[in-house]
Amino acid sequence: MTIVYFIVVLGIIILIHEIGHFTAAKAFKVYCQEFALGFGPTLLKYQGKETKYSLRILPFGGYVSMAGDQGVEIENLPFERTLKGVNRLKRAIIMLSGIAMNVLLTWALLSAMFIADPRQLVSPPPIIDGIVETYPAAVAGVKVGDEVVAVTFHGQKRKEIRDYFELATLLAGNKETLVLEIKRADQLINIEVTPIYNEENGRYLIGINGRQPELRHLSFLQCFSEAGKELVFYSGEMFKVIGNLLQGQGLENLSGPLGIAQMTGEQAQAGFINLVFLVAILSLNVALFNLLPLPILDGGRVILILIEALLNKPLNKKFETALMLLSLLVIGALMFIAFYNDIIRMF
Repeated sequence: MTIVYFIVVLGIIILIHEIGHFTAAKAFKVYCQEFALGFGPTLLKYQGKETKYSLRILPFGGYVSMAGDQGVEIENLPFERTLKGVNRLKRAIIMLSGIAMNVLLTWALLSAMFIADPRQLVSPPPIIDGIVETYPAAVAGVKVGDEVVAVTFHGQKRKEIRDYFELATLLAGNKETLVLEIKRADQLINIEVTPIYNEENGRYLIGINGRQPELRHLSFLQCFSEAGKELVFYSGEMFKVIGNLLQGQGLENLSGPLGIAQMTGEQAQAGFINLVFLVAILSLNVALFNLLPLPILDGGRVILILIEALLNKPLNKKFETALMLLSLLVIGALMFIAFYNDIIRMF
């Protein structure tokens, strides 16, 4: 069942992405030779008026084969019906439409989750409401009423705190020394704290408590606005992760298809809502990853279009092909690391 869930989840995300490219291309009358879900040998196919629709054996991607794209040449086809034949703005819209559809899917699924259960726990501000005596926070000098502005873990960047839920999430499972940036009587002070292991809870703690969260009921329209806020928050967190990856940080946390399949099975067992949330987050991952300025990805293709516009002439084909191959090597390296991480975690 894990395999089935994985194929369904991945299929939904890829299908939505490719539908974005396909509908935009069709709207601008670009000839689409094939709409494929998956790679490799064809399992099922249907020949439409112009486009062949196919389902292929490997569910790790998909594509829309458009006239004028890399390696797609159609004889006796008017130039204006090719990808290169439409103006640059339309080309950019076609490239970005897949990303837009994935973002829209994330927002729709998060909205559906809020509609299904409109009760919402509102996190209190990151203010310390209780101190456990003899624990590291009390020993280090943290006091009731202190507001935690930011947390810095050993060797990592400063992380600003927006509410107590976020603070609790950051502290959970951490056993390294950290620095709490605290606001006390309009002054900012830094307090270094090293968690200690609590056998009863089975985890490392610093000994602080926050205020009780409030329960509120969202109206129908609020469900959509709250989903939008969550979308913005998760996007910001993912951009930070991507930024760290580009600097070579956190590569050990990358997951490939094996890791995603395992995660899908776990979330499916945890319940339908958990699985829906996973689809939403993975869809957002696909969208933001495709924004990277690598020519083989949608974001990189838009960058090439902008360069063409600045030069006011098409890019040299050999140069464009070389950039594609280089970006393919980068993606291949990331996939290798992800597969390696998955295998290490499994064994």
